[in-house]
Amino acid sequence: MEEFLKHADGRPVSQEAKVYVFGDTSLCAFYFHDRLTDQARQSLYDAHGNAYDFDRYLHYSVAMEPAPASLSRIFELAARLAAGRDHVRIDLYEVDGVFHFSEFTFYNMAGRFGW
Repeated sequence: MEEFLKHADGRPVSQEAKVYVFGDTSLCAFYFHDRLTDQARQSLYDAHGNAYDFDRYLHYSVAMEPAPASLSRIFELAARLAAGRDHVRIDLYEVDGVFHFSEFTFYNMAGRFGW
């Protein structure tokens, strides 16, 4: 059972980063904004914080929002966690400046994701 993550003020954590790492390179990150609300949206960023104009999943609207301030740290943590693996998706949450590991996904989309 996982711990329920919430901010110090009691709000549930509704931002999540899913970082795709290939070898020792963190290639891109989906960042989900307000995913627990009816305003859910996602952004896709490269390792330099540039947003892609990309719409893969139609049930989320694409947000061309500025990268979160912590994005470089998210990429750094994902690369460290992925060390020694040829490919993995690393899911992370940030709660009041503290990062929480969520999961490793080795075959995202059952291996059918069209890169």
